[in-house]
Amino acid sequence: MKKSRRATPTDVAASTQESSSLHQFARGRWFPLLVFALVSLAYFGEFVVSDKIVYGVDVGSDYHLGKGTIAEKLGELDQPLWNHHLGGFPEASELRWRYFPTYVTYLFTTHHRHLGWRYVLSVFLAGWGTYLFLRTIRAKRLPAIWGGIAFMSAPTFLSFTLAGHHAKMMVIALFPFMCWALVRGMREGKIGFFLLLATLIGLGIYTPHLQLLYYALWGLGVLFLFQLYDLFKEGLQRPLLAIRTGLFAGAVLLGLGLGSEGLWPSYLHAKTQSKRAVSDDGQARPLEDRLEFARSWSLHPEEIASLVVPEFGGFYDPKGSDHYWGRNPFKLNSEYFGIVVILLAALFVPQIRRNRLALSMATVFLLALFYTMGPHTPLHLIVFHLVPGASVLRTPGMAAFLFAFPACVLAAMSLDRILSAAEDERANIIQKLKIVGGVLGGATLLLGLAPKWVTDTW
Repeated sequence: MKKSRRATPTDVAASTQESSSLHQFARGRWFPLLVFALVSLAYFGEFVVSDKIVYGVDVGSDYHLGKGTIAEKLGELDQPLWNHHLGGFPEASELRWRYFPTYVTYLFTTHHRHLGWRYVLSVFLAGWGTYLFLRTIRAKRLPAIWGGIAFMSAPTFLSFTLAGHHAKMMVIALFPFMCWALVRGMREGKIGFFLLLATLIGLGIYTPHLQLLYYALWGLGVLFLFQLYDLFKEGLQRPLLAIRTGLFAGAVLLGLGLGSEGLWPSYLHAKTQSKRAVSDDGQARPLEDRLEFARSWSLHPEEIASLVVPEFGGFYDPKGSDHYWGRNPFKLNSEYFGIVVILLAALFVPQIRRNRLALSMATVFLLALFYTMGPHTPLHLIVFHLVPGASVLRTPGMAAFLFAFPACVLAAMSLDRILSAAEDERANIIQKLKIVGGVLGGATLLLGLAPKWVTDTW
């Protein structure tokens, strides 16, 4: 029998050096970006390595669209003077997306391939932005990477690909960067972060999905108020508080100004020409009709239950079978963001009173959850009557990213606490983890064993 060779000091030294090199690489500045890039490419691997497209229901089936020359595509940037589709405003429908930076990829490929690369970029940015935000609020490196992967992998984000809602995905991907720029700007008082926030808001307009950007501004507003209160409690002088308030307001106004070419025509159209404001005969809609329209495509209790068990409310099978039994006409996306995220976020709830950043995330979570439920809570009615512009919105369920992102942040903070805890405290946390996990797991098991009984009872 052949004898095994003993490891020599040289082998041990080489192994130690290799392990040290890998450890050093994993701790490098670019390692998290590499992780997010690899995950993004893996999710869309079949698209990346082939000439296929990522199918989307709402982007049409003209798969040869955009096969013209670069010169012809650059010519499309010319803005028409008037266009009747928007009631005579100087804006053509579907023009704004050409002002978003990803238009460069369209110059070298077809429209649908360009959209595929937008999906890849959106997923990458969602992970990276979440990581930056978590590191800014002092989460350790590993929990921050995990939080980035959790948010970029959330079905409430990724499932928009089936409908072809690339603009929604890009706004959602930019939102963590907006939160990061806001927190850095408020804490450090540097005007550069507020200018970056303004740029991100302007980019959000040209994605182009104004409604999701509007929801993002709501989330930023809540986070700003908590940051301002935090600085006040820390003893920052009132003149400095006023300056930072002015910088935030200026950043929002500047961002809206940067995107004004895409913002104002669309806003005026929604207020005066669209079916949100007028009926088919051209008369202004009565208040009751506008409220009913604004509540359309809300989330219902079935969708909320589906946050724990994603199959609970049913879903549309791309192969043609529709298993959705909820109260909306149909459903092409999911609001689910992960049972592990729910589990870890729930563990952090007792710490919220001692952590104002966590409190701000929990507040955004609850406000977004109650708003998206439309007629099932009073919040939507209050917002409809009191918040400027809210009366011409519909599909409150779009705001689901405003509760998915805080949940991922709270879950990452919980994971950071577990990894940093002392041995006895960690044992206590794990015990709570078993209890919460048992409750959630039991609910899932019950649905799995008796789905018809559970849904019929519902």
